[in-house]
This record gives sequence, structure tokens and C-alpha cells, in this order.
Amino acid sequence: MDRLAYLNKLSNEIIEKLGEEVSGLLGQDFTVDDVQHGLRTRDEVYAPLSGKQVLSALTVSGDGDGVAYVVVGLKDAITLGGTLILLPPDEMAARRKKQLFDGEVCDAYGEIANIMAGVYTAVFTEHDDPKLHFKKNELLDFNPGPNDSAIPPGTYYTSVGQTRMDGAPLGSLSILIPPQLLKLPIPGATTEEEEAPGASKETAASPRGFQEVSGPIVLDSEGLLMVVSETQQSAEAFAKIFFEQCQCNLACLHFQEDFQGAIRGRKVLGVFLAMREVGERGLASIIKIQSAVGEKTPLIAAGPEWTRKTVLQAIKYGARDILVTPASTGEILGKIRQHMQTERD
Repeated sequence: MDRLAYLNKLSNEIIEKLGEEVSGLLGQDFTVDDVQHGLRTRDEVYAPLSGKQVLSALTVSGDGDGVAYVVVGLKDAITLGGTLILLPPDEMAARRKKQLFDGEVCDAYGEIANIMAGVYTAVFTEHDDPKLHFKKNELLDFNPGPNDSAIPPGTYYTSVGQTRMDGAPLGSLSILIPPQLLKLPIPGATTEEEEAPGASKETAASPRGFQEVSGPIVLDSEGLLMVVSETQQSAEAFAKIFFEQCQCNLACLHFQEDFQGAIRGRKVLGVFLAMREVGERGLASIIKIQSAVGEKTPLIAAGPEWTRKTVLQAIKYGARDILVTPASTGEILGKIRQHMQTERD
């Protein structure tokens, strides 16, 4: 079996598992049909797309380093995210009409993108050729076109299919992976061309908005960042990961803390709920924390081994976003930049 045929076989397995996992998360049958795999340029993938799209960047590590991309229609992302949080049909229709992709709907779709990344990781880890790990980064809505900078131009290994939910047609799903990550040469390409797009070279251009944040950031000097965990010591351990790169006023608290008293008179910019194990006790503390800081204050629920049930609970209780731990400094700083008020980037 040649390399391309091997990757097509793996990709068929991935698409099948992706349908199963997303179906389980949504509680509705989700499929990707009429899937075509192969090498295409970015602009060839763009050609049949119309209207605004949602891009999920997947940071890839392991035998290769780079960025892969998942593209769906904005209205489809609203439908998928809205279904996950049980959005009423009239509100779903209004959001689709106005193309409102924000708040809980955006966060919920982000969890679906997490599932996609997890499926790719599981299959490539199992087959081990290459062994790759995929991790969802930020989301971006964009209008694809020849001058677009969201995805670097070039040739990718792609999987493109049509999505359905409970038999009703949605739109297309496009997945683009730099062929170098898959040990797949680009026919007719020079060595320089094979280094792009998404190459692991430090000098390769990073796509807009998706590079891992590694520089220091400064939070509003009048505000406070809270880290809450089972104990104050575990909260301090979590904060230590990013504190040197984030200049801020910090409060490390435990689950039984008097949150109202701890923050009295202070403006809370955001909260990290850092759980050693994701469970009912930790997730229930979201309600207690938000009663003290207010529902509009972003709360990031961090912990290992998330399941469909715990993701739904976290969103239901009011978490703005989910962070899978252990997490790097850059990943934590990325959540701060995305959700909390900064004085400068």
C-alpha cells in the first residue's frame, strides 16, 4: 500500500470515529458523508465554500510540529454549538439568521472541535506512523478567499465531506493537514516549498491568531485574577506555571474560601478553576464562585480527562471555556488573552 492510500485508510477510520464521538456528545446522529481525501491547495478547498466560515486551528506535535485546520460553515457551527447547549429552536434560528457566533454557542462548538482533535490524536497514536498529537487552539470566523491569511496558502492533505445531523443536511467539513506532518511529499515541490505550509521551522510564518502565546502579558492593574483549587497550595502550584509571564494581581483560593470576602472591593477580571480531578464537587463550585464574581466574569474550568457529561455540566453551570490539563504556560496565557482584559498584547 502506498503512502497516500495508507493515509486515506486512516482518514476514513478517523471520519467514522469522529461521527461516533460527536454523535455521543450531541445526543444526535452526526455523520460526515461523501468524504474525499487527497492533496489539494488551500484555494481548491476554498473554491466551493460560500459565506462566512469558522476555522479551528489544531496545534500538532509529536513526530512533526505544525498546525492543521478544520473549517465549517458559520451557520453550521452555530447549529452544532447550539445543539450541545440545548439552545431553543427559535433562538437557534435567530442566531443563524444574524450569524451570531459568540458566548456559550462559540464555547460549545469549541468543545466539539476538542473532540475532533481527540479523535485525530487517538488514531495517529494507535497506528504510530506518524505518531501525532492534535490539540485545539482558538477559533476564528473568516471569509475564505485568495487574500485570506487565516490559513497559509499551499498544498495540504485534505479530507472534505458533507455533514448531516439526524439526517438533515448541514454544510461541508474541510480538514487540512500539512503533508510534511504525514511524511507525505508534495508532487513536484521543491525542498523550500515542502517546508511550507505549517512547517516546524521556527522561521515559518504562523497563521493569524493561532500561534501559541509565549511573550509576557499585563492585565488591567486595577483588576484581580483568581485561581481556585481544592487547596490553596494546589491553586498556587497552578498559578506558578504562568505567573512569571503574566503581570497581574493574583488571588489563590481554595474551594471552601469566603469568595465574597476575598474579593470585596476588587474588580475580578477572570477565574481559573483548577481541578486535580474533574468531578461534581469541583464543577459545583462554579456556581458558588460566580455568585461572588458575577456571571459576566469569565471562568475557565481546568482539569484532566474531560467527558461529555462533565463538559455539559461545566457549560451548564457557567464556565466560559475548558482547559485540558496538564497545560503549558502558552496555553494558559492564551486563555487569559482570549477572555480577560489586558492592558497590552
